Amino acid sequence: MRNWSLSTISLLCIVSLAGCKSPQQIRAIALDNAKVTASATGGNVIDCSGIDSDGDGYVSCSVQSKTNAIIEIECSDISGAGCKIKQQKYSRSID
Repeated sequence: MRNWSLSTISLLCIVSLAGCKSPQQIRAIALDNAKVTASATGGNVIDCSGIDSDGDGYVSCSVQSKTNAIIEIECSDISGAGCKIKQQKYSRSID
């Protein structure tokens, strides 16, 4: 058995409480952020993911604009931190 120090155990507890959110918690926070963003532009939220696939603190969400266009945005998993337009990653092929 490992001989864990009190400071190591305390640090692990703090990190686990602060940094670990369930996919349901992440999705709920992202949806709240998406609703604020969508309402500011007259749109509606379609849905958000509960998984941060690239570890940047944002999850993918879809909103419908007032002209019915579907827009992909990324919303933070931190309450009140907002959303940003999803950056498209293009690759260019050279012939």
